[in-house]
Amino acid sequence: MINNLEEKEFLNKQIMHLENALADLKDKLLPHNPEMFEIMSSSYIEKIKEFRSEIDEFIGFQVIEKIDRSDIVIRLQGPEIGFGNAPISVVSSILEEVRKGFQNLYSFKQGYRNLTKIPNYISKACDMSLTNVREGSLQIALQRPTEQLSLLDEKTDFERTAELYLTAASWAASHGSVDAIKKEIPDIELREMALKSVLRLIPNSSKKINRVHLYGSLIKKDIFLTKITRDYIIENLSKEIEEEVIYTFEGRVREVDLDKGSFRLRELKGEENINEIIGHISDSLLDDLKENLDDVVVIRGILKNETVNSKTIQIRFIEKA
Repeated sequence: MINNLEEKEFLNKQIMHLENALADLKDKLLPHNPEMFEIMSSSYIEKIKEFRSEIDEFIGFQVIEKIDRSDIVIRLQGPEIGFGNAPISVVSSILEEVRKGFQNLYSFKQGYRNLTKIPNYISKACDMSLTNVREGSLQIALQRPTEQLSLLDEKTDFERTAELYLTAASWAASHGSVDAIKKEIPDIELREMALKSVLRLIPNSSKKINRVHLYGSLIKKDIFLTKITRDYIIENLSKEIEEEVIYTFEGRVREVDLDKGSFRLRELKGEENINEIIGHISDSLLDDLKENLDDVVVIRGILKNETVNSKTIQIRFIEKA
């Protein structure tokens, strides 16, 4: 095992001597006696491979190769992400959002809706392994669960889920047309779930992370997600038809009625003439509402009714402010 640069240089010289000896042997035995060359050269070749492997390990080449071969690599870039500087809270949050995004999509494809508890087999199916971490612009390498490896050409449920997730991410990153995403994911509920899952990965502030780069063996073309991507997803989640006027409000969630799918938004920011927003949500947004009970949130939706002191909004999007 190499411990310093001097030992590395020593091995480089040993490799050079072995290669010269191998070349000399080749000149003497080939092409007339290939069998003898194969026998006599094997020890040289094995030693060269051994020394090169030690050098690769010392310089970190094997780590880089392992990361690049991973199923999904998440590269985080931003003001608080640098060499030796990656807050655990940021990394753990990103990993948790990826896991939740995959679980939600996997559950949806399995026929589950609005679950309070994810079935154990789905949790295991989406529990990817952290295979490596590279510093600098922090890169987190993930591998699919071993149970989701297929010996056949057929795609596993995990691979189908990953394909759906990455299709939504790629579309958002390229600012694709609405028609394009509808063609890629025809089911409106599944499309909404996929876009929301990707949205979870993109921070709503650029103070810590300003770009998320996705690549790996499961990704055909590198994907770059930024706050602009985030805004584009939210805009398309909010609108069902191009002509709709979307209203945006920020305030605190109060008086939630999950059975009726309604709540009140109070303590409104920047709204002097309105006391409250009466929000109505569909079943697909119930989980988002549950995550933000009594929190300050941003809502987007269409106007259904209004009075002097309030507006009634059909909510299309909700998230923590």
